[in-house]
Amino acid sequence: MLNRNNKHVKTVTRDRASAYSSAIHEILPDAMQIEDRFHLHQNLLETIKNTVTSVIPVDVRIPIDYGTSKTAAAAVEPCKKNAL
Repeated sequence: MLNRNNKHVKTVTRDRASAYSSAIHEILPDAMQIEDRFHLHQNLLETIKNTVTSVIPVDVRIPIDYGTSKTAAAAVEPCKKNAL
């Protein structure tokens, strides 16, 4: 529990709630606020996801030279018929 008499507290680990941040700043203005591991990981994964989705297109097409491989051509024919 936060207490104004706890001036010896130098760091406080907290979640992302702004109310918690405000309370810590008000009661322990000199304490360093550190985000907990769960939320650090959550922020990291969200940032990676946003970066990857902004760089990689949704629809990736790989061109194939159908004339060079009978196996590739045979595999493509059913897809052409089914409009895949």
